[in-house]
Amino acid sequence: MGDAHLHWHLYPRVNGDIEKYGNNGKGPVWWYPMEKMYSEDNRPTEQQLEQMKEKLKYELEKLMVN
Repeated sequence: MGDAHLHWHLYPRVNGDIEKYGNNGKGPVWWYPMEKMYSEDNRPTEQQLEQMKEKLKYELEKLMVN
């Protein structure tokens, strides 16, 4: 705990991802019921995770160039 570090929680988002919870579907992910958030039905596939990882890596690499 003594080392300086950066700590992020990344929540990939899409329109409508919290249904009508929160402010009519708008708001932070923690407004979505936990049992729905962690449901197997809500889990991305391996292919979707790989695509998200590649998109994130691409955007981070763009930041490193500038």
